[in-house]
Amino acid sequence: MIIVCMKQPAKGVWSGIRPGVSVLPLSYLQQNITQFKSNNKTDSVIPKEATIAAIHFAMNSNLFLPLPYVRISGLGRRISIWRAGSSAVFKI
Repeated sequence: MIIVCMKQPAKGVWSGIRPGVSVLPLSYLQQNITQFKSNNKTDSVIPKEATIAAIHFAMNSNLFLPLPYVRISGLGRRISIWRAGSSAVFKI
């Protein structure tokens, strides 16, 4: 299983989690997470506490790849091609 956290949580129970990719081996899942159901929505199938414990396991077992989160102001904005005219150039 792979768990991806894209942004540094600010507070709460997730505050110790860093942005990155956590890789969990099947043996860990079989021993520690037994609440799987037929639903594929991880956030509703695996309890929050078990997810946090799994991420900490990956961090402590060298199965974690950090992804630095750098917020760049204005990066998430969209340009309207209808109003921008010829100034809106997109590289495809």
